Amino acid sequence: MPTSKDPNGHDDPSVDDSGADDPAVPLRTSTGIGRSVVRLRLLLASVERRHHETQRHLAALRQQLRRVPTRSVNGNLAVDAYLAVMAETRTRLAKSEQDLQDLELLKRRALQEIEALELMGRIQQTQQELAELREQARWDSRSEVLEEIRRLEAVVQDYTTQATQNIMSGGQQPPAPEPPAKST
Repeated sequence: MPTSKDPNGHDDPSVDDSGADDPAVPLRTSTGIGRSVVRLRLLLASVERRHHETQRHLAALRQQLRRVPTRSVNGNLAVDAYLAVMAETRTRLAKSEQDLQDLELLKRRALQEIEALELMGRIQQTQQELAELREQARWDSRSEVLEEIRRLEAVVQDYTTQATQNIMSGGQQPPAPEPPAKST
């Protein structure tokens, strides 16, 4: 684990900045942000797996729809059985297509949530750096320190604006399900 020097020049093993600049590495914060990001990434992996399974299932159902008429024409399937198989296959196909849409919606929402959490983690980290610099500025009034404080304040503002936009756009509700068709 990487270490850093504390103000007295000693190694500080509590500092772990590995992956700090790599967005693929989960955030390591004292809050639950890192755990939430990991949980969402696991959910995303599950959604991706299910998405691929559903796509394979859709391909199989479409192939079945193409083959059933041939089986009926060749005399292997009666007309009533043909109609029943086609209706059942179409019903399963429609359900799988809806599942695919729902999975894509869940994937988009999880990605938005991960982005928002990562922004919150960056805000917390930058605010911590800013607090440390402000403390340093109490005894070190070099212009570089003051410039870095202004830069970090701008970074916090930028991250906050991005997080606000993400929250505003991500708060959209999924479309309401259509009521079932009335039977006649």
